Amino acid sequence: MSPLALFSDELEQLVARAAPAVIAVTHRKGNGTGLVFTHDGYALTNAHVVQGQGRVEVRFHDGEEAPAEVVGVDAPTDLAVLRTGKANAATLPLSD
Repeated sequence: MSPLALFSDELEQLVARAAPAVIAVTHRKGNGTGLVFTHDGYALTNAHVVQGQGRVEVRFHDGEEAPAEVVGVDAPTDLAVLRTGKANAATLPLSD
């Protein structure tokens, strides 16, 4: 198998593994994406996506929509944590 074909296969597997944990984040002034990283629904997104927002809406891979609360923002690293409240959410762990 060529290196390009191998890379393509590995990338396809990564996307298939990550996609269920990806969420859409929306609010009145814009939108972005995030990644659910705990089974009780905490998600990571960019701080600039939720800047100035206390609450946002999220849409999960399965199409379910729910309100989410911004529980933490770190502007220097442009990261924010959301609490979605979804139980048994699909996740992509940040480490083993």
